[in-house]
Amino acid sequence: MMKKWMVLIALMGLIATPAYADEPTEGEQGDESAEGEIAEEEAEQEDAPFPIKGSVSTSGTFGASSVLSESEYTQTDYFVWDTSVGFRYSPIDKFTLSTGLGYSKYLSEDGIVKQREGRLSDLSLGLSWAGWKEAVSGIRFNASGSLAFPTSDASQFQGRILGSTLTIGANRGFGGLSLTYQFRFNKNFHEYTSKVGDPDELDLIARDGGAENVGSGVALGGVLPSFGISNRLILGFGFLERFNASMLLAYNDTWSYDNGTITANDEFTAENAVAGRGHSQSVVGVLGLGVSILDNLSADLSFVTAGQPLTNDNKSVRFPFWDFENGQSSRTTVSLGLGASF
Repeated sequence: MMKKWMVLIALMGLIATPAYADEPTEGEQGDESAEGEIAEEEAEQEDAPFPIKGSVSTSGTFGASSVLSESEYTQTDYFVWDTSVGFRYSPIDKFTLSTGLGYSKYLSEDGIVKQREGRLSDLSLGLSWAGWKEAVSGIRFNASGSLAFPTSDASQFQGRILGSTLTIGANRGFGGLSLTYQFRFNKNFHEYTSKVGDPDELDLIARDGGAENVGSGVALGGVLPSFGISNRLILGFGFLERFNASMLLAYNDTWSYDNGTITANDEFTAENAVAGRGHSQSVVGVLGLGVSILDNLSADLSFVTAGQPLTNDNKSVRFPFWDFENGQSSRTTVSLGLGASF
């Protein structure tokens, strides 16, 4: 767990002039005062912490179906190794600047990635505010914002220029128990509203009038996500001094761009389809267990389940923390991680 830290601001004080048998001259007084100020500055610089704090983490993730399913159609070698590094800097009280970058190594092969393929994540840049605590209720309010720059293959393939996220949160502690609510809004900025490919490298039939004018490129199927909102509830509990457990439930709504081609039906539109922006919903559930091995070293185990909130027949709600219905390609992944701060 990364500890909260802040930059110490050095304050210059008055240097007391030592007593002399003979009163020093004005020039001698100035020299003594200057030497004292320099000595104090050097002492404060030695005691002050380094203004930038960093962290590094690594984890291995595999699908739960890899160990639970006995079907011959289940991919049993799915494994991804993730490594990330981040830095934090607090220029003033309660405000923290942060940046981070990750790298994923795929140790399995499927229809999306090649075996042992490595991929960078998007470079992130964030600003967080520690907030203020309401005296009567004991609720602490905070906020943060972040930008994602397209250093990943996925963002570059989509033609994403920039991603942005704004988070507003409130949390309350009850002894070793903490309850947090977060509201998130994210907005993407893409070069085009659809994925665009080189027509010389593609073999496809474009919809008549259904693709925006992208010059020499061809708009591929589907409209990219424009913006979305997320409601997140986080429950944390610390026990046995060095252990902590957590549970996160997130409900997400995402809307696609309206590029002018999806506001009316055409010959390719299904009979019962509704024209307009695309809208999708998803639920993410996380169960986590962490342990602080040393002051700056921790380990964690997490189970992440992501998918649609309803079953395929839309008649019942899925259990958000484990996938019981899809044994061949489970929506639940298991991660083992190790993190250190410096």
